[in-house]
Amino acid sequence: LHASFVMLAGRVGVVALRDEHDDVFSVRAYTGIRSDIVPDLNHKLGELIEGTQEGLSRDFLNEKLREMSNIIDDQLQQSIAMPLVFAQKPLGLLIVFRSYTTTITADDLQNLQSFADQAAIAVHNAQLYQSINQERQRLSAILNNSGDGVFILLPDLTFQQVNYAFERVTGWRKEDVIGMSKKEVIVWDKLDSGDLEQALNSGWPHIREKTAHAETLYVEGDLIRRDGIKVSIGITYAPLLT
Repeated sequence: LHASFVMLAGRVGVVALRDEHDDVFSVRAYTGIRSDIVPDLNHKLGELIEGTQEGLSRDFLNEKLREMSNIIDDQLQQSIAMPLVFAQKPLGLLIVFRSYTTTITADDLQNLQSFADQAAIAVHNAQLYQSINQERQRLSAILNNSGDGVFILLPDLTFQQVNYAFERVTGWRKEDVIGMSKKEVIVWDKLDSGDLEQALNSGWPHIREKTAHAETLYVEGDLIRRDGIKVSIGITYAPLLT
């Protein structure tokens, strides 16, 4: 942001981002303004976005930008706005305010478009990371609060994650089992049928032609817990395919 407004000889730079849930734009980054006027700028942004969504003229856009510049500093004379777009999806606005009026050249627009494109990529990546992190936290909450023992294995059959119920069933603590081989933890005293390794060697998981869903694998028998106690359990293996 700072680089974009310096390149364009601007005094003030603002990045407003769109909230995906309520479609509201708000200031998320800025330079050259006081923090106490941000709520007023957000209000004007709401009017600007609402008006432009209704297909109003460029004059309306310029009027709202002038109102924003007056809120910031009545000495500001000119503003340049560029949408932040990624894969045809509107993410926000990049706005640069100048303290003087001059012709906005093709170079000005090209420079601002370049910064807007880079900012859009950065915003998209940040939102994607946040979405993935939220999904990871949601999955972890579901996993840890499940009454059934649940574990996730990596392709080499080492443990990536287990829940608290798994600890209770097997006697293995989470901090000890992560990174260990399945064979070291899932030790059978008696098994009614072949385990995961035998199924993998036989070509599992199979894909059903009609549904394209991978088959689950169910095994049951007597498991030897870490403390040597034997418990009868059943395990359903479900492949995570990419």
